[in-house]
Amino acid sequence: MAIKLFPPDTDIELYKEGFGTSDLLGRKTVSQKLSSVVEGIETPVVIALEGPWGSGKTHFLRRWVGAHTLENNGVAQTIYFDAFQSDYLEDPLIAITGAIGQRIGPTSKSIWKKMKGAASKLAKPVSRIGLAVASYGATEVAAAAVDVAIEAAAKELEKATEDFWKKEDGRRAAMEQLKAALVTLTRTPGGHRPLVVVIDELDRCRPDYALNVLEVIKHFFTVPYVHFVLGVNSTALQESVKVRYGTSFNAEEYLQRFITLSMRLPDRTGNDGSSSVGLLYFRQAGQSMELPEPTIRAFDEHLAIIMRRDPISIRDLGRILTYLALLVTGTGFRD
Repeated sequence: MAIKLFPPDTDIELYKEGFGTSDLLGRKTVSQKLSSVVEGIETPVVIALEGPWGSGKTHFLRRWVGAHTLENNGVAQTIYFDAFQSDYLEDPLIAITGAIGQRIGPTSKSIWKKMKGAASKLAKPVSRIGLAVASYGATEVAAAAVDVAIEAAAKELEKATEDFWKKEDGRRAAMEQLKAALVTLTRTPGGHRPLVVVIDELDRCRPDYALNVLEVIKHFFTVPYVHFVLGVNSTALQESVKVRYGTSFNAEEYLQRFITLSMRLPDRTGNDGSSSVGLLYFRQAGQSMELPEPTIRAFDEHLAIIMRRDPISIRDLGRILTYLALLVTGTGFRD
């Protein structure tokens, strides 16, 4: 029988399956805790699901958006958004509202039209003026007015300034329209249905785009019952901050302005927390690849010793399994 060269990478159908019986890494408990938080809070929150690259954040989040309703009895509308796929855009506002529009369906068509119209008016000014300036307490309007003053001839300054304020009034109206649409979207006859937007792969994006996502969330989506869950590598995200503001900038403090709560995927599982998630993955994935049991046990013992000192990500363990499968196939180690 031929040995499989790659660990199982199940194609997850978004929203239609949760963790089920394939909860290989024991993530159901974390899933239930996350659901409990987003269901029980009215105040908008931004939750960072932190972990290094290759720790299984994407796998968890893609399953959680379905598990929330299917397994955790949640009523909130979940939306999965892969930020890296829209990284080529200049402004994330249109992409995020587009993801919401695709998910809410035809029953909320009128609400979606309002959101779409408001976002189209807001998107370019966001990238032009820079929300980061506003986040730190400086005045957007003052900065843009300086540009107007420099570019306009003296005799046209009064007219240019008047036009500028008209545009600003339109932007403010569009912002209120967007927020009003979100309020309507979360309202139900019996109360409220929260909206939870999961933004994944944020730390893989261009630094400016990643920070623009955070700033768009803060300024346009701070609405009751609208929550965000971010899959992030906080170390990488802090580097993005330093790219924009300089190496001496306090990146950790800056990110705290946008993130309300943080949680991590545990690296140990089991009733007593004694089982390594990584080693559990290695054993079960190795078995599914039909690697010889003695080979799995031998490498498992070596990995256990190594991982006491240096963590190995799930992604890297998958690569080790592939190399091991090649080795076994090429040398006839199988009995």
